[in-house]
Amino acid sequence: MIESDNMRFFLLCCLLLGLSLTSTYGTAYATTGATTGATTGANVLGRQAFDQIEKGRSYLEAGDYEAAQKQAKKIINNRRTSDYERIIARQLLASTFAAQDNYTAAIATLHLIQKTPSLSSTLKNDVLYHLAQLYLAEGKPRTAQGLLEQWFAALSGTKITPAPAAYALKAYVHFSLEQWQAAKAAITHAISTHKNPPPPKNWLQILISLHLTQNNYIQARQALEQGVAFYASDKLLWQQLAATYDALGEEALVFATYKTMHQQNMLATSNDYVRLARLYLYHDIPLVAADILAVGLADGTIKKTDEHYGLLAIAYQLAREWQKSLPPLKQAAALSDKGEYHLRLGFAYSNGEQWQAAVAAFATALDKGVKTTADTYLRLGLAQMQIGKSQEAIQALRRAGDDDALAAQAFQWIRTIEAREAKKHKKQKKHNYNIKPPKNFSFTCNENRLAFR
Repeated sequence: MIESDNMRFFLLCCLLLGLSLTSTYGTAYATTGATTGATTGANVLGRQAFDQIEKGRSYLEAGDYEAAQKQAKKIINNRRTSDYERIIARQLLASTFAAQDNYTAAIATLHLIQKTPSLSSTLKNDVLYHLAQLYLAEGKPRTAQGLLEQWFAALSGTKITPAPAAYALKAYVHFSLEQWQAAKAAITHAISTHKNPPPPKNWLQILISLHLTQNNYIQARQALEQGVAFYASDKLLWQQLAATYDALGEEALVFATYKTMHQQNMLATSNDYVRLARLYLYHDIPLVAADILAVGLADGTIKKTDEHYGLLAIAYQLAREWQKSLPPLKQAAALSDKGEYHLRLGFAYSNGEQWQAAVAAFATALDKGVKTTADTYLRLGLAQMQIGKSQEAIQALRRAGDDDALAAQAFQWIRTIEAREAKKHKKQKKHNYNIKPPKNFSFTCNENRLAFR
């Protein structure tokens, strides 16, 4: 969607360009060989008024709105000021109000201009146009639409052609009223008739937003590719392009777009870097993903959460860097109140044949309520078997066997452990039978009792 700041910027630029010493030709109008409204003797500024208006404009451009307002009011309240000079001064005053987002005051000031008896048709149209802008900025698009329709109607049949900017304003109005097709027609006309490329970025953004609002991703892709070609440093356009490629299933282009953003230092948030790392993982480049995550977690660019440490561990594991996966897994387990990271930590210890640590990790996972309970008991039992804790292993495997899917596997391991224990016991028993008594040891049988000496 179009951001409110972008809309405000567009309207303010139009207003400041339009409410100037001259008419709005070149902003709201384009000429087709006709004059742009020849001035009469009544519609000229005296030298003194001209200098005062110019001074007020300089204050406005510098952001000194109070000084600009004082300058405008000085002209308005001067009895010697002509109607035309007072109109231009009120335009300046309205601009100062609009620059401060005081649209109500700006609108009231323009309505005062409309009451001027000697107001020319050209100036009447100018006021209509600027009122449409202000009502739109004030959140009254329906009123703005009516005023803009009056403005277009006043120009029909004349030699004056509305400029592309007027169609862009029309598109904003339609967009605000969710009149998508009319908005698209207006902004397409504005962009296509704009003489000097590139077209303003916010015009492209309207068109892009319209396509995305209606899920027209192919058209949005075309507009966005044009946008990044013209405005290569605009992060929002690149982000929207990546999202559009994603919606179209163009995974390779999503990846290429994010790599371009990374190269241009456009990634700024934790989510940006994590998304890039996930894309490297998706494209089976885990070591680069691990580097991005490790650096980001170390310098604070990436938020230090259990999820992000867990993702770093996955990157190392996919790269078969088992030992490097242990520190981030420990961090993830410490930050999480769930057992899943302890389970993964147990897997990592098992891969490194660190059975004692694996037993502790699996046990903690169960204590924290890991979801895959039966599978965790199976893993725990196998790790306990490796360190010779046969009875504990059998107990864990029996718990795993409560799950029908794991029962056969669990009881097979139980039989393996029992067979091993039986063999071990038999071997121990045989060893005991072959024990020779000490040299000084002998016994005799007396009345069915053993006598030792």
